[in-house]
Amino acid sequence: MKHRKTWMLAIVMLLLVTVSACPVQAASKKGQIKKVIKTYMAGARQTNAKKMSKCMISPGNFKFTLNQAMQNLPYLREVYKYNTKIIYKINGIKTLGKKARVTVVVKSPDIKKATDHAAVEYMELIIKNPGISDELAEKQFENYLKNDISKYGVQMYIHTMTFDMVKKGGKWKIKASTDADYDLLYGRYLSIMKEYEEASK
Repeated sequence: MKHRKTWMLAIVMLLLVTVSACPVQAASKKGQIKKVIKTYMAGARQTNAKKMSKCMISPGNFKFTLNQAMQNLPYLREVYKYNTKIIYKINGIKTLGKKARVTVVVKSPDIKKATDHAAVEYMELIIKNPGISDELAEKQFENYLKNDISKYGVQMYIHTMTFDMVKKGGKWKIKASTDADYDLLYGRYLSIMKEYEEASK
């Protein structure tokens, strides 16, 4: 009888330890994930694509795009000034084993207003000069955009980003770069251009 009570007490204690350990492990897992997102967003605020890419398993060419953008699209320097104002809030973390999906509400730069004005000027240029070369027209569009960013400024917009993450080598990382990563640094430039391409088809 005495042994039975001892065993029952041992089983109860084991169950208590197991149950109490689960929330701790879950909290630890979410804490590690939050730290990655914090580092990623810190990189965005600093306009540091390299820092952001270190949070990813497959950054692709993402870590190189910043230098390319500075060379090819110098007017984006105006956008970079606003990146320091990026704010975010983690809206949810769902984990399943070594996989996780994180939703983050972000407020970041948007050059839609300036780009829309530049697009109108670009269309007027094409209509008035039907024989203009693609190269010259593109160059002129860049000039329009530069002037319109200076004229209309950079707005901030609220959107939701979704990060699919995995744990690899004992560390949590974002699986791969997406258009949203580029847009975060470049004032939604990539998505806006894709919208224009779709509209022109």
